[in-house]
Amino acid sequence: MYKVYFNRNLVLFPAQAPTDGTRTWVDPDPQTLRKVVADCFDKGKAKIAFLSTTGEDLQKIFDSFFRHIPAGGGIVRHEPSGRILMIRRQGRWDLPKGWREAGETDRENALREVREETGTEGLSIVAPVGITRHAYLLEGQWAIKHTAWFAMQTRQNTTCPQREEGIERVEWLDRHGVEQALNDTFPNIREILETYLALYPLP
Repeated sequence: MYKVYFNRNLVLFPAQAPTDGTRTWVDPDPQTLRKVVADCFDKGKAKIAFLSTTGEDLQKIFDSFFRHIPAGGGIVRHEPSGRILMIRRQGRWDLPKGWREAGETDRENALREVREETGTEGLSIVAPVGITRHAYLLEGQWAIKHTAWFAMQTRQNTTCPQREEGIERVEWLDRHGVEQALNDTFPNIREILETYLALYPLP
């Protein structure tokens, strides 16, 4: 399902009407769609769905409002300890990620960003984990960052935070530390971490 995080709000484009209390707009016109999106930037903590019964491609209209930024990131496990590499940024736990450069593949992008932001070497990709999308204001323009996430591993544990990117520190967290981090992170990071942990449980 196509979903985009806006701070604490979540926008969905489901195939069927949700039954869990999600605020749902059925067949909104473009002006209504744009107004609801604008409100997501300013306030609230809501789960919102846009549903078409006419076959109109609401997601395409929604996407036209934004600049789209491809990005990549990694969830790195240290072998053999099983600890997970996380960074501290903007006072919250986060995962290393960043914009894709011209000519890069998603995998190259993710590996480079993890190396640059954390100083970690000896990385190898295990498998793709998923894609998250979050909306934000970029130089006054609406933008969505589409981040392709990969499970990675390394046997090295040296780290060095990329402070020019606002990274305060880099840490290897055990299962207890990761569980605590899930309560002190961004919604899109929580989602991809939970997806990863379902695939690769921690010892």
